[in-house]
Amino acid sequence: MTIVFEFISSSSRFVAGTRDATSRQGARASAGVSQCKICADAEADVVFKPCGHRVTCQECCLRCKLCLICAKPVQAKVRSDGQPVQATQANQRRQQELDAKLKELEDRHQCAICMERTRNVVFLCGHGACTECSANLDCCHMCRVPVERKIPIFSG
Repeated sequence: MTIVFEFISSSSRFVAGTRDATSRQGARASAGVSQCKICADAEADVVFKPCGHRVTCQECCLRCKLCLICAKPVQAKVRSDGQPVQATQANQRRQQELDAKLKELEDRHQCAICMERTRNVVFLCGHGACTECSANLDCCHMCRVPVERKIPIFSG
């Protein structure tokens, strides 16, 4: 709701400003239009199925897995024109970037020898492997420095 807070020589302007804002809000409420509960910038125009609540805009609904009102799982998201909501190209690109980052993090903690188990032993040179692969090593598989000590690491 927009209220004019300026007093310019008469209070009639303040009252008129308040009346305009109130009438806009009343018109919006009577039309059944509400703001997005997440961003509060756009119109809430996406209906969650099966509960039928309409609380978010098309941009914000992509992140919702549960209804914000009843907390039921959202099985489908439908726009006000009846079309299902599709992820935008920007969101798809962002998802691909996040998937690549996740793969990189997983690879960083994976044994470089067997590529199956988590790296849980580190050598003094700083390289590492899993317990099973490191049991057979006399020198580091990466830099060929003799392995003097095998230090177990724990990921919690």
